[in-house]
Amino acid sequence: MMVRRVLPTVVIPLLVLFTVLYYSSFLRSSGGNLYHYINELEQYEAIRGDTLYETKAEETVALSHTTKDQPNLVLEKLMGNHLREDCYIRILLWRNPGKEQIDLGLDHWQKAKCRNRISCNIEMLYSNNLEDIAVSDIVIIMPGPFRNFVWSKLLEVRPPGQQWVLYSRESPVHEPQFSPPSTMTKENPYNFTVTYRSDSDECITWGFYYPGEPSFAAAKRMDYTKGKSKLMTWIASRCDPLGWERTKIVQEIQKYLPVDTYGKCGTLDCPKRDKEQCQSLFSSYKFYLSLENSECKEYFTEKFWSNAFVHRMIPIVYGAPKEDYERLAPPHSFIHLEDFDTMEEFVDYIMLLDSNSTLYNKYFHWQSEGGFRSGPGHRTTLSPAGLCTIVKKMKRNSLNPELSWRYKNPTFTSGGSNLAAVEKNC
Repeated sequence: MMVRRVLPTVVIPLLVLFTVLYYSSFLRSSGGNLYHYINELEQYEAIRGDTLYETKAEETVALSHTTKDQPNLVLEKLMGNHLREDCYIRILLWRNPGKEQIDLGLDHWQKAKCRNRISCNIEMLYSNNLEDIAVSDIVIIMPGPFRNFVWSKLLEVRPPGQQWVLYSRESPVHEPQFSPPSTMTKENPYNFTVTYRSDSDECITWGFYYPGEPSFAAAKRMDYTKGKSKLMTWIASRCDPLGWERTKIVQEIQKYLPVDTYGKCGTLDCPKRDKEQCQSLFSSYKFYLSLENSECKEYFTEKFWSNAFVHRMIPIVYGAPKEDYERLAPPHSFIHLEDFDTMEEFVDYIMLLDSNSTLYNKYFHWQSEGGFRSGPGHRTTLSPAGLCTIVKKMKRNSLNPELSWRYKNPTFTSGGSNLAAVEKNC
């Protein structure tokens, strides 16, 4: 396969790298409301990986914490004999403050009604205060730079029966800190997962294809090469390799084909404040290098769903296995680098499509048979309605544990280092 021949897989170092920009945002923000934090989270996803720092090994203390055979705080409330108006399930969105001391003075608990046939309403708070964990029924562990002393404190203050939720739209390569060291707990600390993976308890995919509802009935009569005067582009902000050295692949392609590069990894710039100009600019390209920064199952992001499809470019993909794209993406909508044994084969095929509008246009015929939508995003998932949905599904899992992600993944520890967890869960 071409990618393997051009460059070897990069082994993820034991000293895992995280973003300083996101780490610093924890130190700067000591207040605000839930939606302020959601904005921070969206900005983190947009700039993740620009600046990195190394995590240092911390001395760990073995803990005897376990969640097996404990009472389920959420299920006890949902199944209890009480009036709905008197029952509130407390949901804490916990974010690591980036320092050991407790920050006080964050937002107050906010109540919201659930209208999805569960017998309780919810009360929610986002906080970096460890004291709030002790009074919560559900704790959603949000993305952020974790160290071993943070895991130690989280496990120490966790009351019996409290339900933990893993929340992440990123791959394990980027966020191995979600996996606690095995010296602290031998079992999976999470009762529920909210990730991009389809086998999560709640899936927050970056996008999805829906067949049977044509998004553009005339797609097979459309000439998608019209107005496209440029060949190929790549947009990226993470230039340092984590999962694999995609920058080297781009540089190799540039030896044979013109590739305009944008973002922190490129030489060109698109003014973010002028959305129309950016859209017009990218719509002039025929192909888009949708190269994910991780080679993980089902991990293809806005690079594929938004950047390529919105601007009607053919995405050239690499990251998730090809069978994941074939199963989840629109049919015949992408070019996977695994299909080529050599760079010469790849270049010849791109030049063929560039010179043959009939072959090029076939990559858009799927629009006459279906459409695509972007994923729900943080604002939807972390809204009161989204959190009520999590509670409802958590009840289902509690009554039918064999349906849960946790049942199929009884261990989620890092074996003393984050590398093991990345290899297992990617």
